[in-house]
Amino acid sequence: MTSSDDNHHYGAISIDSNIFVNNGYKLKSGVLSQLKQFKGSDIKTIQSDIVHKECFSHISDYYEKQELQVKKAIGSIHRYSEKESDEINGCLDDLISLIEPNKKAEDKLISFYDDIGAEVIDSEEYVDLKSIIDMYFTSTPPFEKGEKKKYEFPDAIALRSLESWAERNGTKVLAVSDDKGWGEYAKTSDRIDVINDLPQALSKLLPQKELLGLLSKIKNNAILDYGEITEFFINDLHETNLYSLDLNCSSSFMFEVDDINAYVLRCTLDKDDDGNIKLIVLNIGDRKVRAVVMASMEVGIDFNIDFQTIDPVDKDTISISNEMVYVETNYYADAIIDIYIPNEGEEPTKDNVDIKLVDIRSDLNGIYLGDLEPSFSK
Repeated sequence: MTSSDDNHHYGAISIDSNIFVNNGYKLKSGVLSQLKQFKGSDIKTIQSDIVHKECFSHISDYYEKQELQVKKAIGSIHRYSEKESDEINGCLDDLISLIEPNKKAEDKLISFYDDIGAEVIDSEEYVDLKSIIDMYFTSTPPFEKGEKKKYEFPDAIALRSLESWAERNGTKVLAVSDDKGWGEYAKTSDRIDVINDLPQALSKLLPQKELLGLLSKIKNNAILDYGEITEFFINDLHETNLYSLDLNCSSSFMFEVDDINAYVLRCTLDKDDDGNIKLIVLNIGDRKVRAVVMASMEVGIDFNIDFQTIDPVDKDTISISNEMVYVETNYYADAIIDIYIPNEGEEPTKDNVDIKLVDIRSDLNGIYLGDLEPSFSK
């Protein structure tokens, strides 16, 4: 059931696989890494083995794609290199051995669990199969009516294992998921609350009286430098590898992107109801507050496109036209910042408060360019 109670009602937090996806599987940095503040505390981090296996599959798939890219690159070298095939195959074997998708995925997750003190719970120990079957045939959440409900079995098992764990331990679990079925299930449970945003979940687990006092002090003293925080987001765009963006486009010509330049047109920081920068506090330390700030970005991007064709005589690739394409796009970004406040008794001001950037994440993943054609063909 949805709850606004203080954090002492929760004995554990659990993260669904979609939250890992939304956070780009950044386990050593970013918001997911902030779970380590609960290691050794009264609030445990628990993961269903179902969610663990889903995460393992996602990470392994990523490394398998990297492996495929390596093989494609080696294939291209085979075609154009004068080196012996055995020598190239040896290089390929060395590179593939470094990737090892399954081992990499397992090592990445186990290391993360160790860092945050997480426990993977065995669904076999906590779930009665008959109860899952009954839920399925009565369309009880997370099962929905219709043909697609058969795909909800993993969610049902994960949720029942979390609920059973909470029942045995006499506590409640705060689950983080943006899955509709998880939210519907929580409405029927006295042991599980679901929230769809990880920063909000972490903030919910902090001592609320201390949290509200800090936020009030930050707000009343207007200690945050809007310009400095805006600069974090602008610099992040300039440091982004724009060549890694997925380009959604088509062309009847061969082409390569020669150069990309991006410009910030507008950076709008999220504000609260009082018009102040919206802060979601993740962690409260000694003279330090770690929080998330968010921004909507509007940017312009120049693409220098080199259109090419194949020389019919010597089969070389030759350039036939060079064009500049300009597009504008919007995206959302959030930054983790540390706010260092002065010693107790000293009033915080802009002059004695330091702000440091910890990490930044955006959903700038792809750009729509449409149909690309050299100007002479139009």
